[in-house]
Amino acid sequence: MTRLDTARETAGRTMDTLAPYAATARDTATHYADEARQRLGPALEALGPRVEAAACQARTGTRHAAHSAAHSARSGYSRHLAPHVGQAFTALPPRAQENTLRAVHRAQEAALAAKHSADRAGDYARTTTLPRLSGALDDAKAAAGPALHEAQSRGAAALIALQGNVSPEEVSKLAAKNARRARCNALATSLAVAGAVAVGGGVLIWAWWHKRSEPEWLVEPPEVQGPPTSAHPGTAPLNGSGPTEESDQPLPGEDAQQGDGHPKPHDPRKPH
Repeated sequence: MTRLDTARETAGRTMDTLAPYAATARDTATHYADEARQRLGPALEALGPRVEAAACQARTGTRHAAHSAAHSARSGYSRHLAPHVGQAFTALPPRAQENTLRAVHRAQEAALAAKHSADRAGDYARTTTLPRLSGALDDAKAAAGPALHEAQSRGAAALIALQGNVSPEEVSKLAAKNARRARCNALATSLAVAGAVAVGGGVLIWAWWHKRSEPEWLVEPPEVQGPPTSAHPGTAPLNGSGPTEESDQPLPGEDAQQGDGHPKPHDPRKPH
């Protein structure tokens, strides 16, 4: 018995010993969670509207404070700074007044352009950046889905193994069986692919060898049947309905039958 077997036995005994405690701890945690949900649920439900009301009040207070601050700043400028600015502006020479007005107009145009640029940047961010971020989040969720499912399934399998008193030997045997099945599937797939490639290569080689061993110039052309040599070119009819020498000459069997004393039939082609 090796050290690995001893360690496996110790781990199995430890798992068997800790399985009831793990089940008890899980049940206790579930009980405490349900109790906390029952106790804190109404309080949280009652606190929700209060939090929303406080947030609304904070938003309205912030807006009111901003408006009041802007109004106080305008009133303070019009009361205290505007007269001094007007006096200083009137004390300037005409050329300096024109330059000051031009600078003020340029500053206003620059502020307006900056505002438009900020609005365009915000619109671009809302139209492009947010969809990209949402797409990236969706892709991340989709990519993490299989891993999460695998982790959940493995956790459930481990919990079942703890509850069912599964020994480490059985777990190792199951893992070895799955690995062996995966190797067999991979080997079968590779053999099928190799067989298909071999069959295709054999067919191509056979077709090439057959074409090389019997080329077209070795095939004999069919014999052309010409007109009979016994017919004269000038007397041979065009449609093949005229008499020939073979039809005029009697067959050997006919001579034997006509020499028996029977009269010969009259040939309408011969003159009387």
